[in-house]
Amino acid sequence: MGLKPGVPEAARELGVEVWLLPDLMQEIAAEGRKGNSYFGDDTLRTITLFARGISA
Repeated sequence: MGLKPGVPEAARELGVEVWLLPDLMQEIAAEGRKGNSYFGDDTLRTITLFARGISA
């Protein structure tokens, strides 16, 4: 994790949701590999196309 210890917990206590980019990208790639998702955003489409390419 790229955060200092205690940061996610402190953020949660303040009602702030912390998104970690590597985890988020893995979730997007997993959806893209399923083949039944379409994202209108160019960046998200690129991530899903990349994920499909490396899983083939």
